Amino acid sequence: QGLGRFVAILSPAEIDLIPANDFNSTMLGMILSSTLSLPQLNSIYLKYLENNYEVAEATLNPILLSALPSATILSANPPFIWSQDKTNLLVASAKYSPGQMHSLHEISKPGHWAPANLSAILSTHPQCMSDVNPREFRVKLDYVVSAVYTAGPDKFHIIATKVQKLPRHLLMAWLEEAHTRPGSKRLPGEWWNSDVLLDRVTSTSIPDSGTINPFPSHPLATQFDRFTSANRSMLPS
Repeated sequence: QGLGRFVAILSPAEIDLIPANDFNSTMLGMILSSTLSLPQLNSIYLKYLENNYEVAEATLNPILLSALPSATILSANPPFIWSQDKTNLLVASAKYSPGQMHSLHEISKPGHWAPANLSAILSTHPQCMSDVNPREFRVKLDYVVSAVYTAGPDKFHIIATKVQKLPRHLLMAWLEEAHTRPGSKRLPGEWWNSDVLLDRVTSTSIPDSGTINPFPSHPLATQFDRFTSANRSMLPS
């Protein structure tokens, strides 16, 4: 811990003065933390490559995923496997530069409608959806809702917070599409059925009594109960 705190106050130029052979797996385990900045991680990553080039792909510490160059992220043999490392990669993207972020969005596109991938994206880095146009989002809304349900009740509150980071035009597309679904409107007219809009518990959407809300005082406690119902919602709230 002491060494980690010491490295955290070093500038990238000062890290560059440390011999590359000091950056072995033991030292990395001691110094790597989320408190390091992107420039610091870039310096450590370059030292690590210099010292461990032959094995870098197989042993890259998850924190160093933040330092991957854009070209490496897009390469044919990146030091990660999307299916296994997508959550670590999405978490690491919090420090990405615009170029790295663009590369991440590119590699996430081919399979981002798959429920498992979309669930990881929505619970970690919803901004990966920023290139989706509203029309496509509306057409694919069922995939989005399925991804939220795939995450399950344990991640409900996390996703409920994270989806607010979706671009505003996609949140509006979500509401617009949900409004077209059966039962979403009050009859007669085009007004929202407020029970649907606010995801209230009703006689046709009974919560699962076996699922306990870990945050019963949370502002979204009612929406959590509605989420556990066997009668799925389009989650407009």
